[in-house]
Amino acid sequence: MKSNLKGRILIVDDEEHVLRALKNCLRKNFSVTTLLEPADALKLIENSEPFAVIVVDYRMPGMNGAELLSWIRSHSPESIRILLTGYADINSAMKAVNDGQIFRFLTKPCPIQDLAKAIEDGQELFHKNMSERQFILEALKASIKVLSEVLAVANPEAFQRTQRIKELAHRLSRFLRPENRLQLALAAALSHIGCISLPRELIAKVESGSDLTAEEYELFATHPRLGGNLVRRMPRMGKVADIIENQLAPSIEEMPEETALLKILLQYDRMYRQNISAAVISERLKDIHPQFAEILLHASESDTFQQEDSFLGNLKAYETSLDQQ
Repeated sequence: MKSNLKGRILIVDDEEHVLRALKNCLRKNFSVTTLLEPADALKLIENSEPFAVIVVDYRMPGMNGAELLSWIRSHSPESIRILLTGYADINSAMKAVNDGQIFRFLTKPCPIQDLAKAIEDGQELFHKNMSERQFILEALKASIKVLSEVLAVANPEAFQRTQRIKELAHRLSRFLRPENRLQLALAAALSHIGCISLPRELIAKVESGSDLTAEEYELFATHPRLGGNLVRRMPRMGKVADIIENQLAPSIEEMPEETALLKILLQYDRMYRQNISAAVISERLKDIHPQFAEILLHASESDTFQQEDSFLGNLKAYETSLDQQ
């Protein structure tokens, strides 16, 4: 068997002689890394590029194979997961398959040709998934660019407001968990797309911090729902649409973190534009969410942010998070 696909393979087994034998048999066709300890696998996966295929033995001290692969599913979702198991653990292996934790399980002792075929199938699936994800990302990037250009023409004030929110979100993203970054960045970039149909004079009044009449606020408050409905038509954007729709919600209790973060970004931008002092801004944001307020204030004051380090130019940095959608 000869594989013409490039991709790193990780095998985790607590029996050294097994690892040595597998590596000797597989290294001609695959780039194989072997580890004895699940704890070492956790560290390696957290600090390296994703492995195409990860093969794990079920019976290991400290953390069994199903538990390790479940952790990998959360931290390296693009990696294809294979479980090696003895006959006594078949029921556990079947449960892992049914729970969606693994691609395939093989019983030990496993003929090397069967393992090689499973790895090659997993490697092909990995490359297919990565290609599809790249296509989605490029389509997403193009869609956001088109919508932003339409908003810039239809309502320049709303476009400028979006640009500021997007920059703040990008600053903030470096302080967040990876799974939160993509959704917040997308919601920020499309937060005011529903303003396309609103009068420019209304958005200019909002931008200046002027008080709105009841009728004006009622009209302005329609833009999150309009924007959410528009974004929901895009593939895999349901959660982002929910965030956009709830950006003006009176309470963020029991809402996803990304919704709270977007609301805080909007409040910060509004107060900053009104030349409210940093101390007052800090106190008001803490009333909304103390933890996120501190993070935002730190991020907004960071001097390491480069203006050209924009969301659209660095969408690739958020690729892993897309698998959480």
